[in-house]
Amino acid sequence: MKHLVLCAVVISALSGVAGATPGQFSHARSGVFAGFGFGAGAAQWDWGPSGPGSANERSGTFHLRLGAALRDDLVVGYEGSVWAKRWDVADADGELGELTLRVFISTVAITFFPANAGVYLRAGVGFGRAVPHVGSAATGFSPSTESGFAALAGLGYEWRISDKFAIGPEIQLSHFVLDGDWFQNPMLIDGSIQLNWYR
Repeated sequence: MKHLVLCAVVISALSGVAGATPGQFSHARSGVFAGFGFGAGAAQWDWGPSGPGSANERSGTFHLRLGAALRDDLVVGYEGSVWAKRWDVADADGELGELTLRVFISTVAITFFPANAGVYLRAGVGFGRAVPHVGSAATGFSPSTESGFAALAGLGYEWRISDKFAIGPEIQLSHFVLDGDWFQNPMLIDGSIQLNWYR
């Protein structure tokens, strides 16, 4: 979890710098916005009664957002993230094949900027999906796609590079309620770099 600790340190450092030295660009937000992010995170889940137990895996993440500013310190919109991992699995005869698991989380999220500054808090609700794909010889292992209610919470810092563009680190925790045959209650925590554009 070194990347999460580093992300938290960066957020704290940037917050201190912003508080000590006023930025050249304001944190005004109006109209529509769009953004994306990339990073790394750890996913945890139970395979369920048909699977081999629980799992804790690390891999890359990608984030996407679209929405509108209700006022300078409050924005609302779509928040999506995906985590993906590929590893080897064996069938009943011991022959190896590839299992690829993608976890998608899609929510309607609200982002609040206390004191209309760079630090922000994010919360969202929606749905999540765990999508497996088994390749080559591992025909004895055939999990199915599962979906359920999802929620996320995030903490980050937005550093203005221009009047319309901002970049900064974020820590996000995502969880969705799922009691499927193969996947149960996945949870994802990740650290990422976010880039946002405001109209």
